[in-house]
Amino acid sequence: MNLTETVNANGLLQIKYRSLGARKETASPIQMPIFHRNTLSWDDDRRAAAFVSPYDFAARYFAKYVESAIYNAQPATRGTPSNVVYAAALFEALRLYGISYVVVPATSFVNVSADESVLDNVSFPYQALYFRGGDCSYLSILFCSLLEAIGIESAFITIPGHIYVAFEVGSQTWNAGSADIIELDGKRWLPIEITIPREGFTRAWRVGARQWRSSGDKAELYSIRDCWTTYPSVTVPASGDHLPEMPNWEDIIRALERELR
Repeated sequence: MNLTETVNANGLLQIKYRSLGARKETASPIQMPIFHRNTLSWDDDRRAAAFVSPYDFAARYFAKYVESAIYNAQPATRGTPSNVVYAAALFEALRLYGISYVVVPATSFVNVSADESVLDNVSFPYQALYFRGGDCSYLSILFCSLLEAIGIESAFITIPGHIYVAFEVGSQTWNAGSADIIELDGKRWLPIEITIPREGFTRAWRVGARQWRSSGDKAELYSIRDCWTTYPSVTVPASGDHLPEMPNWEDIIRALERELR
């Protein structure tokens, strides 16, 4: 986990065996690559959940700061479930923070996810905050980490060439029957298109829902907590080295109230 670039490790392959009752031994030098800590292959989309960390110090700092802003201000929520209120506040805080969708065409998710043999470079939450942006996988990992840091169950949504986010609504009755909420296995999920932070939480919700519906049976939803049973979360010790410069509480509350209206 300390590797920041791929290295070739030297090793020795030793084989001990019996042949016609005689003990024999042979050895051969080998080299094998040890991939750096940001390396990921997309042969199983659930692997990305290992990068989602509610204990990433920078992400936890960001999420708890926003949680405190909402808790202390007690904005009028108009009957909106607390999960939705806090998720909207996190989204708006990221917008105010200046987070951006940035994609390099050669290594875009649409290209690397199409070939399971390709090794992608993905970020830990603190890295996306430090660089204030990334592609859809970077931003999805970050937002899921923020949600999980304050106890809101999150999920990845994958559609051909794209990955984004959903979170558990926390109410079985709010917006009942809405086509913009995903109902699976007794849970209700609100999809968020994380790559349009500047357009606001409500717009991101509508776009995310439309993409889910239009993708039909090609869309998948993976609960992060279910993924963790196979691909446990990993936290990098360096995640607390550069804490984000947070927007003012007042600005977060104003942005949240606008979205709630």
